Order: sequence, then structure tokens, then C-alpha cells
Amino acid sequence: DKDMQLLLEGPLAAERAQYLHGSPTNVSDLRRALVGEASAVFMLTDKSTLDQDVKEVDAHNILATLSLRQINATIPIYVQALSTGAVPVFRDVGATSVICIPELKMQMLAASCHTLGLHTLVTNLLTSNARLDSDLHAPEVWLQEYAHGAGHSIF
Repeated sequence: DKDMQLLLEGPLAAERAQYLHGSPTNVSDLRRALVGEASAVFMLTDKSTLDQDVKEVDAHNILATLSLRQINATIPIYVQALSTGAVPVFRDVGATSVICIPELKMQMLAASCHTLGLHTLVTNLLTSNARLDSDLHAPEVWLQEYAHGAGHSIF
């Protein structure tokens, strides 16, 4: 992919990352990537994966997690699952931590029903709205306070 190649050749990634072509289910590729000496592994999925491919992608990543455990039994493995049903399987095969975006969305929806405004708070913290604070000159005090609060974020 040309976009990935440009990113990896850019000034930020050139000094910090090395791209290796291979498969995380191939033990020799994992050894070549020095997984035995790594301090952690992050397995992220393509967010544009089609619904009919979700189970296949999760199954491939489960096999990759097993391969990683064969090479390094103690390395922390952080995995992104696409389906909620795969989360316990990832944990069973050795993933240290599993995040599932659909599960996270449902938990956020449930928590928002209990705590009004929670969704807005979390959304404002995870997105940057610095211009909102400086651009908004509202006469209402609550709106000024909201804009000021929305101008803060975490990364």
C-alpha cells in the first residue's frame, strides 16, 4: 500500500519503526521480527472489515496470538477483537488485554442510561475542540463553561 509506504518512510517513522513483511502465524517470521525480545505486542484490526469477514479476521488473530505465545510466553499481548464472542477466546489463548469496539459502544450506551451526560463527557475528552472555546462568545454562562470544558482533551 503506497500510503503505508509513505508513512513508514516519513521522518517520524523512519527512526522509530521497521516494516517487516510476513505473517504473525508463521513462527520463523515472528523470530525474524525478534518477538522473543520484544517488550509488548499490539494486534490492531482494520476498522473497515466487512461484517461477513469479522469471524475470519478474529480467527486469524487468535491463531496469531497462539503463535506469539509459542515464541514468548511472558510478553504482554494487547489485542483488538472485532466481535464480542471472540473476547473470551483471545483471553483463553493468552492475550493480556482485549478491547472490542462494539462491546465498548454497548457498555458506553448502558452507562449513559444510568449517568446522563456521560457519553458527551467522554466524547468531548476524546476529541479535540480547542477552537470551540475561543470561537464561542455566548451570553449564557453555562454555554461558556461548556465550551471551555470541551476545549480540554486527553490523548
